[in-house]
Amino acid sequence: MSSSNDDPSDSDSMYGWRIKSVKSALQSRGLDTGDLSVDDLTSLGHLDQYHYYGTAACDEAIDVLGLNSDRRVLDIGSGIGGPARYLADKTGCTVHGVEMKDDLVAMSRKLTDRVGLDDHVTFTNDDAANIEFSTDRYDHAVMWLVLIHIDNPQALLESLTTALHQQGTILIEAIANNGLSSTQQDILRQTIDASDVLTESELVEYCSEAGFVDIKTCDLTDAWTNWTQHRYTLFTENQEPFVDLHGEQIYQQRREVYRTMADLFSDNALRGVRLTARVSDDTSLELSSRQQTSLQKYSADLLLEM
Repeated sequence: MSSSNDDPSDSDSMYGWRIKSVKSALQSRGLDTGDLSVDDLTSLGHLDQYHYYGTAACDEAIDVLGLNSDRRVLDIGSGIGGPARYLADKTGCTVHGVEMKDDLVAMSRKLTDRVGLDDHVTFTNDDAANIEFSTDRYDHAVMWLVLIHIDNPQALLESLTTALHQQGTILIEAIANNGLSSTQQDILRQTIDASDVLTESELVEYCSEAGFVDIKTCDLTDAWTNWTQHRYTLFTENQEPFVDLHGEQIYQQRREVYRTMADLFSDNALRGVRLTARVSDDTSLELSSRQQTSLQKYSADLLLEM
């Protein structure tokens, strides 16, 4: 659990600098106080949406899950709340985000209140793997780039089968092991605080053992290789304004993270996987286009993080 200190150099929070950056970005646009729109926040790109392809990935999830105003969604590892707000704003669904970093949850709540979505979007500050969820509460659970940070993914997946009702579905986007060496595993632990990275087959097996059925995967590797390469390039090209805002130390830390991920995808040591599955064989909640993706085009706007 991280400190509530917003200092971006806080060693307990690899996201502290993002909170400062969101505040700075909003202030530079004259939006440091008062009401906000979801568009105001999504225009901040990767500051609002931590996962690859940002709102484009959210749009794809909306289509796959068929989200609408009747649906209840559980967002595991909700970050600063960007995806939860976006899903609720675009579809009218209700979203409960669970995030273990207390500074991120505090900022999530403030921003959600400012966009007027606090009646549709709520957040819990806790470790999702240790929560005893209320039974049959949600229609869907979503996770974007979360499992790589979970020490016990099996326990988390098992808890989700309880949180979802019998018609419920799950959508997971995950970084998957495609032949990482022990050295590369160590590098991931050091740079992004990664736990052991599951292979795609292990992820499918864990979901099956947790009780999920009708498990399908979609290959996102090409899209994510493209994304990580462009992110690293854009970040290095914008060194000066980033250093001016956050300092050289934070710049070098982020540069190492982005270089590492770009290299591992380029070396084919990592894959990108989207997994969808059901709690039971009940198909009353439709899943569509489960093994196709349109996440191929890169947009610089999605990568803004100044």
